[in-house]
Amino acid sequence: MPISVAYNASGAPAGIDAAPLLEDAISRWNDVSPGTFAFAWTGASTGDTGSCGTSVRRDGVNTVKFVDFLPLGTLGQTCTVWSISAGAGAPLVEFDMELSSTVQWSTAETTPGNRYDLWSTVLHEVGHAAGLGHTQDGTAVMYASLKAGTQRRTLTEDDREGLESAYRRIVLQAIARD
Repeated sequence: MPISVAYNASGAPAGIDAAPLLEDAISRWNDVSPGTFAFAWTGASTGDTGSCGTSVRRDGVNTVKFVDFLPLGTLGQTCTVWSISAGAGAPLVEFDMELSSTVQWSTAETTPGNRYDLWSTVLHEVGHAAGLGHTQDGTAVMYASLKAGTQRRTLTEDDREGLESAYRRIVLQAIARD
């Protein structure tokens, strides 16, 4: 069953539309999925990001939203809630993604040296929604940091192997239980 992804545009910086970037990020991760995992774009939402520990409780909607209270230097964060009843390989219950509304973002084809690439950040955070952590490969989308003016808009072999490894392991665990 695909994992739905919705976008709440409230709080987005003026002139920034993350919806097409989210759709692209979903498509890129789905393209390299081993078939046991997929995202589904559901469009606009009024949902909030309760799984990120705000005063709003989880709402069962996987929401992406701009917020103005992330720690200094944080471009975005993705908070995930996994089912504990299924043990290893448990299904995702909910994820929410928060993007900083105070960062100087760029969605241009070439990112200026004084701005951060929103496209790269969204692609990275969607990787976290898929359950991936950070890698040591500095060229990978899932590398832990992104400097101003830098772009990482293409999934590398390291990114693809991370997703394949995570979901191949889930399939093998399910087979072992049968």
